[in-house]
Amino acid sequence: MLSFPVVIVSDCGGQAMTRMAARFASLSRNAICIQCEATSLVEAAGNIVDHLDALLLCNGAVVSNSAPRKDARHTNGSTIVYGKVGGTFVVATAGTLGLLKKVEPNFTARAIDVDAFMKQFVKTERTTFNFRGLEVIPYIVLELVSGKNLMPVSTPHDDFHLMEPCVWLVDSIEGKPTNLKLSILRDDADWFEPGKSVAVTFDLTANHELQCYERLTH
Repeated sequence: MLSFPVVIVSDCGGQAMTRMAARFASLSRNAICIQCEATSLVEAAGNIVDHLDALLLCNGAVVSNSAPRKDARHTNGSTIVYGKVGGTFVVATAGTLGLLKKVEPNFTARAIDVDAFMKQFVKTERTTFNFRGLEVIPYIVLELVSGKNLMPVSTPHDDFHLMEPCVWLVDSIEGKPTNLKLSILRDDADWFEPGKSVAVTFDLTANHELQCYERLTH
């Protein structure tokens, strides 16, 4: 049986992250879990895109449970949506998919009615799930991978949060910064020119002039 990689992008670390990995492993014996802690929605959005690129040549799943506890439309966390990029399923809280929609404009998603899904597929009458990354999302992935039709418990979703131009991660080697991961496409970076300096704002207060380099070796 071929392995099935599951990338877990979450604002939960430590034991909570380990519990999510254990749940995926318990539902699918061929699941290989990759744990990725993201401290913000922006970082989660970037990691989703990065890991979808890493899984480009195989079937798998990228899941994200990074969300504020209160949402304008739901009282129990933000909307959970699902879609697919190539052979990889995406199941995530809606606010983390703005960058994916920018990179993949044709990406479509459906919003899950969590209570209806859990009642129909998991056979539970519960209506409150405080840790949906453990109690809900793994079951959604299981049903998707099994080929189940989730349309009866979902609706089309087209409300993707816009990703503003920003640095979502500062890469480093041996503690030294090497490059910035940005939320913009290459075509957006018409200002890039080796040797040129550009202004970057950190923490909304401090402005810094950073020089552009062609390659890391420079």
